[in-house]
Amino acid sequence: MALFKAESFGKKDGESVGIFYLKQDLAPLLKDITNTIQKTHPADKLENFIAQVLRKVPSVLSVIEHGKQKGQGTDNGADLIVTYKSGLSVSNLEREEKLVVQVKSFIGQHWETHAVEQIEDAMAKFQATTGLIITTAESTKNLEEAIEALCNKLNKPIGLIAGEEVAKFVLKYGAELIL
Repeated sequence: MALFKAESFGKKDGESVGIFYLKQDLAPLLKDITNTIQKTHPADKLENFIAQVLRKVPSVLSVIEHGKQKGQGTDNGADLIVTYKSGLSVSNLEREEKLVVQVKSFIGQHWETHAVEQIEDAMAKFQATTGLIITTAESTKNLEEAIEALCNKLNKPIGLIAGEEVAKFVLKYGAELIL
């Protein structure tokens, strides 16, 4: 019988064995949290919820809920438009950035890449410096490759928060909203 060590399964240097196993045991719960968020906040309700969470992020200055749910007919690819501070707050090295966010309330795996096209449109329309796709579905290689291709094309960063990462994001910044 072979002896298995936690280090051989991805334990980080300096991480206790207890923390390692706690993370392993909590991982399915994160998926459950994301599924519950998706179930209780379908479609544009998820956009509103994510806007509330983003307003709790320390560097965020403003969040505009944009789009058809606000009577504008189209969102031009941006469900949310976020202004945030970046850089260092010394010697005028801090600046305001504009982030466009596309929010998808999906289940299962996120295969379609329409959200990536929407981010491209929104970045051009709103002169955004960054983009972000948030999906309650699990990421796929197809989605990640489309995002990477757009990053390379625009030479601008585009982030992805998918699946259980949605739960981590909400727990980190919006815990007071749900707990």
